[in-house]
Amino acid sequence: MAGIGYNSKIIVYNQVGGRVGEPLIWFGIMLDSVRIEIREAVSVSAAGRRAENACTAKIHDSDLPVPYASPTAWRDLEDQLSAVTFESGKTFFIITDKADIGAEADAPAGRLPDADYTGGLIAYLGKQYGRVYEVNTADHYSLIPHWALGGK
Repeated sequence: MAGIGYNSKIIVYNQVGGRVGEPLIWFGIMLDSVRIEIREAVSVSAAGRRAENACTAKIHDSDLPVPYASPTAWRDLEDQLSAVTFESGKTFFIITDKADIGAEADAPAGRLPDADYTGGLIAYLGKQYGRVYEVNTADHYSLIPHWALGGK
């Protein structure tokens, strides 16, 4: 059900584990037909100027490649790649195909052990590709069923 501007792709990464003694595993799922809205801003504080870039990724429910599951239900799944979830502070996304903003990436997806990447997966993605956003809001709208993921 892609509409005007719903022509980008992102990979959404969710984490499982990471407590003492258990490995941190990321699960990356490619989402097509996403609308990307980027706001570039700068804040000025006593410490100086700091970039405050923010991104919103909008995804129609009908364009999710797998069903949505609440964060708790998602963690309890036997196969975390069989559903997608959006959880503030535990979900990241990377824009993979917007050349006009310098976000072209052939980033990894699937089951990804954090230990396989120097400094961890998210740090690796940031250094390798840029345009990695931590989800800080995940809002669902029902009038036109879609998700709006806010990221910084």
